[in-house]
Amino acid sequence: MQTPSKLTLNSPQELVEIVEGCVRENYTLRSEGYVCNSCSAQIEWVLADVLLHTQLFPDCSEGGRVHQIHIPYCPNCELAPSDRGCIHLPGIV
Repeated sequence: MQTPSKLTLNSPQELVEIVEGCVRENYTLRSEGYVCNSCSAQIEWVLADVLLHTQLFPDCSEGGRVHQIHIPYCPNCELAPSDRGCIHLPGIV
């Protein structure tokens, strides 16, 4: 999974749900941790800082709050996610 960037959501909780859905669909929990469904490699995680800001500034020039979230990825099947991203929220953040 790649770190979301310029993604419009209704709440930070939606981002958590997207990550959890990715985990459920692509990885299996075993005693040693999550493994990739495609190649059985151990899943790695990147702690990403995701800027939450209003969709009124779609060019990402306006400040906002930072939400940290762990982004999973398979080191064999996927590129490592960025440690930074952003989501656009309705209204003022």
